[in-house]
Parts: sequence; structure tokens; C-alpha cells
Amino acid sequence: MSFLEIVQVVIALLIIFFLPGFMLVNVLFPRRNELDEEDDLLYRIVLGIALSIVITVLNGFVLGTIGINPDTGKGYFTAFNIWITHAVYTVVFFVWAYYRGAFPLLGRGYNVELDQAISQDQRQKMYDLMDHWRELKLELGSLDRKLERSEGKAKKKLKSKRDRLFEDLREVDLSIKRLGRETHIRTTTTQELQELVHQWRRVRQEIKLCDERIEEGDVKVVDHFKNRKAKLQKELDEIDERILELRGE
Repeated sequence: MSFLEIVQVVIALLIIFFLPGFMLVNVLFPRRNELDEEDDLLYRIVLGIALSIVITVLNGFVLGTIGINPDTGKGYFTAFNIWITHAVYTVVFFVWAYYRGAFPLLGRGYNVELDQAISQDQRQKMYDLMDHWRELKLELGSLDRKLERSEGKAKKKLKSKRDRLFEDLREVDLSIKRLGRETHIRTTTTQELQELVHQWRRVRQEIKLCDERIEEGDVKVVDHFKNRKAKLQKELDEIDERILELRGE
């Protein structure tokens, strides 16, 4: 098999079993990490392959039921027609995904521009919510330090307070997302702030789990969870710095 034939086979496999479905996935889910926070690209690839197979089957069914081409005396289910239709699907889905903001590297991100004007009151409300979120986060950090030094009833009381703060933090997070939906706040900065809030909550929850395992006192795993907690704390500090940078503080 020559090099040209190998290239043709690779392109054919991409056109038939990957590109149409992958572009359609980007049409349906244009935002980063919308399918999964850590393995978003993997989810897109797998769904792209699955949808491409579905598109191929449906396309073949349609081409096979059109009838006979009077010029050739054959049906329309031919390699050329499959190539053309799949190429058209790919281009159409790509353009659609581009206008939905699925390809920020091409200059059109999902949240590059405001979809509509945002009033000063709405903008101030968003800033106030972010300030409240920041205050809750700082208070949680202070509670964690106190928990490390406390024992008995005092520790139980602090844990109860920490749980309430986590609940308040969740409510603030939901309020930020709700306000974003209501006012169509879709700037890149606002989106990243919301994603960072979500990441911060995830890391804090992991740190909390590490604390619980450390408190159990199992010698075999204490060192492991202490090291894990140190790494998570470093990640949390990096998220803090990024949030402050985006807020201009």
C-alpha cells in the first residue's frame, strides 16, 4: 500500500467514524469542561465516534432509499456520495459549533462577548456575590486551622459550623450561576471565575476527606493523606491567586 493510499484510508476513517460526530458534540456542548471537568476531551472523542457511527448508518439508510440514479442505473449508496454527504455534515457542524463558540483558539470563544447589555445593578450584584464567596472561603480556611488545634466538644462545634459554611458557599455558588443565566453574563472572565469557584469547592471537599482520614489515626495511611492534603492545599492556593488576578485584586 502506497503512502497516498494510507493517507486516503486515514482521511476516510476520520470522515466516516469521527469528524461529523465530533463536530456535532461541539455544537451541543460548546463550553469547556461541560461534559466532564477532568476528562472533557476524552468524553468528546468517545461521543464523537459514537455519533459518527449513528450518522453513517442514517446517512446510508437515506441514500439507499432514495432510489435509482437514471444516469448510472445504480443506487445513490456509493463511496462518492458517502464522502460528499459526510464532508458536508462535517463542514456544517463545524461552522455551527464555531458560531456557538466551541473553538476559542479560532477567535470565537463561548463567552467572548456579552449576549446583551448588563445593567450596573446586575454587575454590582455579581461582584457582591463574589465578595461574599471570598469571605466564606477565608472563614473556612480559618476554621480549618482552628480544627487542627481543637479537641472534644469544641472540635465538634467547629465541624458543625464548617458544614453550615459549606452550605452557605453552595448557595452563593448557585446564586452566581443563576444570575449568570438570568442576565446572560457570558464573558470569558466571568465563566472562568465560576469554573474556579467550582474547582475550589471540589478541592476543599477533598481536603476535608483527607482531614477525616487523618483523624482516624490509621498509621498506614496517615502519611499518605498528609502528603495528599499538602498537594491539595497548594492547588487551592493557586486557585486563590488566579481568582484574585481575575478580580484585579
